[in-house]
Amino acid sequence: MINLRAISLAKEFLATLTESQRSSDKKLTYQKVFLVLKFFETPDNVLLEGMKLLGNSDQTRRYFKSLAKLVHPDKNGHPLAKTAFQKLSNATELALNSMSAYDHFKMDARMNAASSRTDLGAAAPNATF
Repeated sequence: MINLRAISLAKEFLATLTESQRSSDKKLTYQKVFLVLKFFETPDNVLLEGMKLLGNSDQTRRYFKSLAKLVHPDKNGHPLAKTAFQKLSNATELALNSMSAYDHFKMDARMNAASSRTDLGAAAPNATF
């Protein structure tokens, strides 16, 4: 639904531009306009969940960098580029923070498991049967 709305809005926006506006230094391509409108139209919670689905922080950072090159207001002349970039940045930051918290939880669990195995192993040589 969001994609269909962004497609129609992108087509409408590009149809209103003059040739000089399209060939400016920011080069408003269909892809750039579509991405800005897609991020603008997408609710924050949906963006966050989408970022979390990427799995790990390295993939999330790579995805953010690739999209940031297209959506950043310095690279994209669309009037909503700044808002779309902020939404993308916020969703990425929140996703990375939640991934970091989960990674710390997993690491603590591993350390606790390792220390409990060490405690049992240390007691075994002194035990008499």
